[in-house]
Amino acid sequence: MRYTTQLAQSMNAVTAACPEADVSVQKELLLECSDLLSEMKRALAGLADVTAKAAAVQGTKECAYAYHDLVVPAMERSDARRTDWRCWWTRSCGPCPATAI
Repeated sequence: MRYTTQLAQSMNAVTAACPEADVSVQKELLLECSDLLSEMKRALAGLADVTAKAAAVQGTKECAYAYHDLVVPAMERSDARRTDWRCWWTRSCGPCPATAI
């Protein structure tokens, strides 16, 4: 989120200094970054929901199957969003300074 804030501040500063300046690159990066963050947040919310459902299942075997059938696919979707973010960051900004994203 810090990066999106910096992009927004950059757009505002450039526009304030020179209203005719082209801020389309900052705007495009800001929109793409914001979209990826939204997708990650939705994926994590979905993961939290299915984890709660799986945890509520009674019986050890049934609970294990619930985690396998519900939580593992949600984790994979969440990881895919994280991978998308890493690939986007590297493509847009170079090596990611926060490898734990």
